[in-house]
Amino acid sequence: MKRLFNILLVSCIAMAGVSCSSDTALIDAGIAGAQDKDVVIKKLEVNREIVLDTIRADAKGNVSYRYSFSDRNPEFIYLYYGNRRLGSFIIMPGDRISVKTDTLGYAGTSYMVKGSEESVKLTEYEKEYAAVLSGFNSLAAEYAEAIEKNDGKTAEDLQYKLGAAYVKAKQNAIKYIFKNIRSFSSIPVIYGNINGNLPVFADAKDGLFFKRLYDSLSVEYPTSKYVVSLLSEYERRQNILNLSDRFSNIETSSFPDIVLPDINAEYKSLSSLEGKPIVLYFWTITDVNQKMFNQKLKAVYEKYKDAGLQIYQVCLDMDKTAWANTVRTQELPWINVCDGLGISSPAAKSYNIGKVPSIFYIAADGDIKAKDEFENPEKIIKTLF
Repeated sequence: MKRLFNILLVSCIAMAGVSCSSDTALIDAGIAGAQDKDVVIKKLEVNREIVLDTIRADAKGNVSYRYSFSDRNPEFIYLYYGNRRLGSFIIMPGDRISVKTDTLGYAGTSYMVKGSEESVKLTEYEKEYAAVLSGFNSLAAEYAEAIEKNDGKTAEDLQYKLGAAYVKAKQNAIKYIFKNIRSFSSIPVIYGNINGNLPVFADAKDGLFFKRLYDSLSVEYPTSKYVVSLLSEYERRQNILNLSDRFSNIETSSFPDIVLPDINAEYKSLSSLEGKPIVLYFWTITDVNQKMFNQKLKAVYEKYKDAGLQIYQVCLDMDKTAWANTVRTQELPWINVCDGLGISSPAAKSYNIGKVPSIFYIAADGDIKAKDEFENPEKIIKTLF
């Protein structure tokens, strides 16, 4: 009887141990070059990272961290050495993850992760994505240098190359998401950014990708904060499209609508200016002549703004940071928008823009009175009222 009791006691202890481990995940990391150095553990909270712990690596560069779950939903955990992210992990209850790396992380040659299929997928994609970003950033640096030198021809060529690189990155992201539609590794893919400020899925219509991924992941993880955020993003983009549709369905509208973000990330609609004289101007910051035309246009605007003149300026560049800086530096007082898609922007397609600059003069009754008059804009603007 006593022997039976001991067997039951051992079994209960073992079961308790299994139960405990199934509510945690363990990450064991060996980091060459981090001996006796601090390693920071962070967790993703939808749109920001929070620090969970700072751990001193042992004399061999080994670090061990156990995460306790409050529910059964996966979490995104990151390892940092200084400001460098060494590894990204999608952890689930019961995981025991082993990672070998050095202080260069993905940039090194020794990175290897085991024990988590989701983390392996994420690692493979992030390595490929790092190469894409490196190529894009190299082109962007050349583009910025060309702008600084006022080399419009080179800047224009590089802009097309940047556009092609962006399209390729988006195509790869779409392929990955549909191939891994039930994987949490698709979440950082769909929120990916290029050059720091250009979302891969920048178009409001891309909300359908967020909805498709939400529908797949919510079957098993309906309460996950990451999954719920996908639905929120889809709904936000649908609201933008619905707003655009309401404006475009106004019967009196006689010109295609545009709804794009300004330098404060607020969406501005061209059709919201309907009933007023409008100058619709497509431009690029790469051409010094177009910057000079802005000053000419500003003088005319100051003269007629009190009479109701509106200017809606669309930048067809891909570097939104450089565009925003130019708008602020030139102190342009009217609506300035840019989606970072360059000549591939839906706005450019709506008006069949094949080159910049292009300018449309739209009368208060909605009729387009003139196009591409740059010598004497005031002469045309007078006829719009």
